[in-house]
Amino acid sequence: MDGNGTQARIAGAFQRILRGKAYDSVTVREIAKEAGVTPRTFYSHFRSKGELLSFMLLSDLSGADIPGHAAGWERIGLLLSHLRRNRKLYMIMGQESPDRIAHTHFSRALRGFIIGSFPHTEESMQPLSLIADGMVAAIYRWLSEPIAMPEAEILDNLKASVSGLAPISKTMQGNLIP
Repeated sequence: MDGNGTQARIAGAFQRILRGKAYDSVTVREIAKEAGVTPRTFYSHFRSKGELLSFMLLSDLSGADIPGHAAGWERIGLLLSHLRRNRKLYMIMGQESPDRIAHTHFSRALRGFIIGSFPHTEESMQPLSLIADGMVAAIYRWLSEPIAMPEAEILDNLKASVSGLAPISKTMQGNLIP
């Protein structure tokens, strides 16, 4: 079997195990057994279960059903809907002590997604980066709450927090504030 197929099999096995078990209690040996591979094969594809989780999160995020023409707040809203539909997988990232590798990769992916959702110039990049960092933190809080608010409400909160920032460049105001 090719590398991508094996990676997908391992990821599928991990996802099945996570349906009934906490992330911290899952072992590489258990994942390998469920996937029908040896631990050595697992390690030839992933250095750790954190790297496997990163692979799963980034694959899922890049395959999210978000049309290419969507931009700005519409794109962020679609991302939130995607995260909600796949909440079980993404909730791991909202835990207090998530695997650092996966946490770092997921944070970067979310940040890049948010920045890429809004047109920006070199001048507006610094404020947009700060805004994106705040949005990532808000999304983590939203994912970790036992009874999370609806996407529309978190989106409204994100918009309100951005509109409360002053001063931000006119370019940013036009792109971010509805």
